[in-house]
Amino acid sequence: MLAPPGDLVSAALAARGGPLPGFRRESALRVIEGFPGAWRWEIAFHVPEQLRVTLHTDAEEQTLSSDGAVVRTWVGGAQVSEEPAAGSGARSLARFVALSNLDALADAERVAWQELDAAQRPAGASRALRAHFRDAPLASSRLGFDERLRLVFADGPVSIPGLGDGTLEARYGDYRRVGRWWLPFAIDYRFRGAPLLEERVVALAPGEQTIP
Repeated sequence: MLAPPGDLVSAALAARGGPLPGFRRESALRVIEGFPGAWRWEIAFHVPEQLRVTLHTDAEEQTLSSDGAVVRTWVGGAQVSEEPAAGSGARSLARFVALSNLDALADAERVAWQELDAAQRPAGASRALRAHFRDAPLASSRLGFDERLRLVFADGPVSIPGLGDGTLEARYGDYRRVGRWWLPFAIDYRFRGAPLLEERVVALAPGEQTIP
């Protein structure tokens, strides 16, 4: 059944199953660029832009965490750095996740968005929008949706540790029902136009998350 025309954000949220203030997912990765190989990570997110990413390695775990104000990194159980979130690469990643999670789009005080016409849509999208946090109008992202208004594409500027600044693209697929939500279990990423990594979700828990 096709979603009706109208407010794209409200329709996409409804098509997904409603608001999703947070989630935690564990995934298997096939990394193509940077540190090629098979990896695993865990991502936890909570609105408006709190993010924690833990990379599981054969040695010690590496964790990057942003509560929206402060970014902290750990190696194993030891904290090795702390810096303001403003101006950090972690904020750009957190905001990319926040916009692709959709809930931030409904917060008109923090985020502005507009629907794109057909010529501006990413390939494969039936409808699309461009959005940015109001305090960073030049750092906009595009989000593309299929005919069922499931998110299939996102792109935007990020800074990735070890790789630098550039445009990150994500394509979402293999949607499955988790509770009342339809959520993607396959995400393929490109960075600066080249394949970066493939993420395959192995466990996904929607709901409130605490980001230290």
